[in-house]
Amino acid sequence: MLKSGNPALRISGSSDRHSFILPPFAPPKPLTEGPSGCLIQLYPNIGRTRVLWRPLDRHIRKTRADSLEMKYSVFLEINPDGRTLAHVLELAGCISRADSRQEALQRLPGLIHEYHAWLRGHGEATPAEDVAIDLQIAGESSGYGPFDPGNAAALLPDDPQPVARDELEYYLALAAYGRADLLGLLCRETPAALGTDGSPLPELPDDLLDWQPAPHSFSLRRVLRHIGNAEEWYVSRLVSPETLPAEWEHDEDLPLLQFLAMERRTAVDRLRRLTDDELSRVVYPSQWTDHPEEPWTARKALRRLIEHEREHTAQVREILAARRGMLDHHKPDP
Repeated sequence: MLKSGNPALRISGSSDRHSFILPPFAPPKPLTEGPSGCLIQLYPNIGRTRVLWRPLDRHIRKTRADSLEMKYSVFLEINPDGRTLAHVLELAGCISRADSRQEALQRLPGLIHEYHAWLRGHGEATPAEDVAIDLQIAGESSGYGPFDPGNAAALLPDDPQPVARDELEYYLALAAYGRADLLGLLCRETPAALGTDGSPLPELPDDLLDWQPAPHSFSLRRVLRHIGNAEEWYVSRLVSPETLPAEWEHDEDLPLLQFLAMERRTAVDRLRRLTDDELSRVVYPSQWTDHPEEPWTARKALRRLIEHEREHTAQVREILAARRGMLDHHKPDP
């Protein structure tokens, strides 16, 4: 058992698993029960439903009269060199990547609170900022994981579970939050590059896109192109190649911001057209992979899409900060 000061952290080996999503503060319409045991909410202006909540009684318990404790399950992917990727199974996209198992777990409480803050920033309700965190190890895999390009990734305990339509919409909402973060960074760096609604206008300048913090490091152009290409790849894990969007055939010809917008639009459209069978089955795609033995499900692909963009948005933030530092350093003295 490992403990930290504030927020509280306990880690145990229990594999008891539950999942939940917290509700918004002010639902615009009454909630009704969905087919997966979730509560759902109708958005009449866009004619769709969204998953909002799963029962919390087994995830929150009183630790003091005025305090709550949140239980989260963690799955660890451990590389042979010790590098560890810790996934919080109830919070899609909340991960801790570190050089060791111990370090990955130690970082998780702060990262969970950062994830809650991220949700709040996009209008979602979350636990209190000082809530205690109880982490339970749900499992781990050794010998592989998404640590280097082309690596296989584990099938987490929840991944084989069918994705309900309302859950799909929630995953896509999280992906939309991630894309808003990414475009927000670029807009703040070059406000003229994006419209007020986030739609692409003139492209980002080449000197920004091609700047590298170090000779062999990623440029913004390379990171952003990689984000868009990865969306294609995650969708291609789930369906036959002939059903993939035709726009992807010549996407490299598009200007970068238009490329990102097209990739997201077509990926979301194709995901919404997944059949019930495609939302529930385990598949072993052999196209465009060095690991035909790697299992994939809709839940895994959606989770990886969210995780992947959140990680690379942090990388974009670091590149932009490094470039600003370089520019400030070379400013002439007044």
